[in-house]
Amino acid sequence: MSENHRYIAVDFDPFGDSKTESFISTTEEQREIFTSIQIGSNAASLAYNESVTLKLKGTCNTDALVKACLALVQRHDALRSVFSSNGETLEILPSVEIPVPVIDLTDLNPEEKQKRLNHFTSREVEIPFDLVKGPVIRFAIFKLGLIETALVITAHHIVCDGWSIGIMMQDVSKFYSAFATNTKPELEEVQSFKEYAQRQQQRKQSGEYTQMENYWLQQYANDIPTVDMPIDRS
Repeated sequence: MSENHRYIAVDFDPFGDSKTESFISTTEEQREIFTSIQIGSNAASLAYNESVTLKLKGTCNTDALVKACLALVQRHDALRSVFSSNGETLEILPSVEIPVPVIDLTDLNPEEKQKRLNHFTSREVEIPFDLVKGPVIRFAIFKLGLIETALVITAHHIVCDGWSIGIMMQDVSKFYSAFATNTKPELEEVQSFKEYAQRQQQRKQSGEYTQMENYWLQQYANDIPTVDMPIDRS
């Protein structure tokens, strides 16, 4: 089994001339995840690892696929973020160096190929992310045969979820198709995570948010209802 780490320059800049961000406040959801990890252990962090494997049929241009993975990270600023030690802020880096290993399993028999791939994907979800140092996403490409390739993407839930992974898959597909045919990728304008986080912060500081918060505090000021659910332990 051979393994090569690729760093390939991407000519296409999804952000154009826009300037990258520095430090911004994390969202409430991110702080909740970060806090639960700090309270727990590595096992708590591993519970937030999101990993998907995309099987590709047909001849694969691995160089174009590597470029597509790196372009994905450049397109979505959340994938270039690192967190402060207390989880209160994050920094969006202008760029990050992420190795994309290309692992050749073509000489192995079908059973051994699947065994190696299964072992890798199982191991991926057991490797914690360093949210302070980054990166928060990993890639690996497996050459399974002349017309069969597998792309493994693993990211931390603090920057992605099931919905966003679907978007990431679509973007990788569009980037790959463009790079494989030497054309310019055609993607819709991406929403900046910085703008999303800032809007959430502005809403939290608005009178509407305060009014809503006060409403629920008053609703349960005297009595908090007990959730009567059947349980097997006290």
